[in-house]
Amino acid sequence: MYKARPKSFIGFIWRLHTKICPGWKKYQRWLAEKEAGQKAAKNCYVVVSLLI
Repeated sequence: MYKARPKSFIGFIWRLHTKICPGWKKYQRWLAEKEAGQKAAKNCYVVVSLLI
């Protein structure tokens, strides 16, 4: 709903929340680390596959 109408009151509250909530920021960092780990694991698999 907030994406469809970003200038609505709910959109305003959501944007405010994502800027000030420490839990949300921690969750976003965790997602980034998880994604980086998955990419690293995939790259490691490719290198090992080439060596075998």
